[in-house]
Amino acid sequence: MIFDRTRSKIVCTIGPASRSREVLADMVEAGMDVARLNLSHEDHATARKTFELIRSVDDTIPILFDLQGPKIRIGELREPVNLKRGSAFIITVDDIIGDEHRVSISHKELPQDVKPGDTIAINDGIVKLKVKGVQGSEVVTEVTHGGPISSRKGVNIPGIKLSCGIPTEQDLHDLDLASELEPDLVALSFVTEPAEVKRVREILTANGPADASIIAKIEHMLAVKNFDAIIRECEGVMIARGDLGIEVPIEEVPILQRELIRKANLWARPAIVATHMLESMTHERMPTRAEVSDVAHAILDRADAVMLSGETAVGHDPPGAVAMMNRIIKRVEETIPPGNPIEITSPRKMIVEIIGNLVYNAVCLIPDKVDGIITATRSGFTARWISKFRPPVHIFAVTADIRVMRRSRLLWGVHPVHYEQDIDNVDDLVKATVQVVYERGLISRDKDIVFTSGTRHIRGRTNVVALFHVRDLVE
Repeated sequence: MIFDRTRSKIVCTIGPASRSREVLADMVEAGMDVARLNLSHEDHATARKTFELIRSVDDTIPILFDLQGPKIRIGELREPVNLKRGSAFIITVDDIIGDEHRVSISHKELPQDVKPGDTIAINDGIVKLKVKGVQGSEVVTEVTHGGPISSRKGVNIPGIKLSCGIPTEQDLHDLDLASELEPDLVALSFVTEPAEVKRVREILTANGPADASIIAKIEHMLAVKNFDAIIRECEGVMIARGDLGIEVPIEEVPILQRELIRKANLWARPAIVATHMLESMTHERMPTRAEVSDVAHAILDRADAVMLSGETAVGHDPPGAVAMMNRIIKRVEETIPPGNPIEITSPRKMIVEIIGNLVYNAVCLIPDKVDGIITATRSGFTARWISKFRPPVHIFAVTADIRVMRRSRLLWGVHPVHYEQDIDNVDDLVKATVQVVYERGLISRDKDIVFTSGTRHIRGRTNVVALFHVRDLVE
């Protein structure tokens, strides 16, 4: 096999440490597949500048806008305090300077949203409070898990549907920027139900970019409960284990990760596993053994992509973190056993799944002879459904649309190839697409390829599968 990039993809968060032409170019070289802009930490001027820089370095890299969602924070404290278990603590919607007895909160509807017995978590779940009662603008709590808090720390309220809507006002403001810059992917934070994804889809359809893929972030207990409905409304999911590990018992996170990836695979939605994957590499040259195992297990769980956050946004060596992630993925992919395509065929058994199943089995019958799968595509749809079966060779998605090319780059095993001509005749299409993939040095003349496409009589559907010797088609 000539082409030897990893099939699992790497999503990298861009921040102060990686916001330069040289570092970005090194990250692409090291294996970055998707660039993430975290709009929780970016003003519009900075985001615009970063977006344009990424495009100028490599315009085939898809850019993901990660919306902030309803992020709740406590207010200012006079000084950091350590809350003691069993002590009373008041959270108020009034604007005050907090101390060891009380603190303000950004979510002004908190007294209406909580009831006695609910849990409030602060500082990544280190501190946990039990609601005892509500008195006007104040929520009276008891500290059940003590620990440190300081100004502006994050707050989670596990299992509660907050009254603030999604998308939030800030999300709407950021979607205006998306309309202007046209990112390829938009991640929606703290999704709890499919209607929230639908609302964002309506906004993108009306204002643009209408073709952006929506990535639903699974970080709330209600998102887990409603996952089967949410997955049908989005184009992919991100398993955001930081907040998810506060919403559910922490020992449940690896089990949920595997199950959510399995369901995403079933419906051919790419799954990104995120949070603390190589966290120590923010400051250290090497990851811990536990982090290496964490990345490996995400790949073995059949994730489409793994994500770097602080490691590439504020870390001391972003390209080094990407290269390490790439090393781990490459080694683990050598050990992945073949799967049973029947087990991941959806209940609908669509034509595109039958095509994907045929392609998978054709490759598995003669794996030493096939150098790749070439799918001629206008939307990337067929490549996505072939990808879910995890064939043991690369999928070359040949398309005339640069935005389809970018979006397809997130998909497991898919390597997009840009080809500007739009050809209707299948015979000519086979020859042209194989020629362009061969000319890019991606397949060998002495090997075979499996080819898929539609026909000019039935647009929008793939209904052709064929096996060819490369040497019979290239010049």
